[in-house]
Amino acid sequence: MKSFILLTAFFNLLAGSPLLAKGAGGHCSSHAGHSSAHCHGTVHAFYAGHGTYHSSEDPFRELYKRTYDGYIVYNGDTLAGNINLVKGVLVLDNNKPGTAFGNYMLGDSLLTGIMLHNDQAFLTMVRFRGSDKHFYRLVHSGRLNLYDDNLSFNYDAKNVNLSEMRVAYDGKVQEMNDFWTTFPKKRLVYFVNTVYGTNLESAKYDKRALLAYIASLN
Repeated sequence: MKSFILLTAFFNLLAGSPLLAKGAGGHCSSHAGHSSAHCHGTVHAFYAGHGTYHSSEDPFRELYKRTYDGYIVYNGDTLAGNINLVKGVLVLDNNKPGTAFGNYMLGDSLLTGIMLHNDQAFLTMVRFRGSDKHFYRLVHSGRLNLYDDNLSFNYDAKNVNLSEMRVAYDGKVQEMNDFWTTFPKKRLVYFVNTVYGTNLESAKYDKRALLAYIASLN
């Protein structure tokens, strides 16, 4: 319960975060039993026309075919309910009989946050400004927040992508790789030392040990 409360507070904070993307919306609502073909067609056009993802590269593919408890942040509002993800569409059911459920395009830049709970773990995903086409998974929350692009409940070190990681601290987001750096583990150690005042040496930590150490930090 404590973890759920902390994540809820963190997620509500994200709803007003200047780090999150803003843009034109594409949300549409439907009532139970009514067709949502128009929404699905719009989503297909977005993904195909803009070339964001091919089906084999769909970053949400591991999250399809089940229902989650959770929240979304849409246009600055936090909305809770049962969530299903189906081929580029997020369907939110607020569990209130007779009320509308919402279909949200995963490519819609007004959809800036998704938090899912699968009875065992939480998965928080955010979209940053300047990265409107992509969601990033929260890997570590603290003074230094870590995000990667593996949209999965699997947080094992081998499933954390350092190369595509984003770090956030002091109100700014930075990429793990930049023009000067091609060694993401070394750069991650630099950010840890900068934010926490530590003196870690990259050569003394493999990826798993480094992530475990970061998990122990606030």
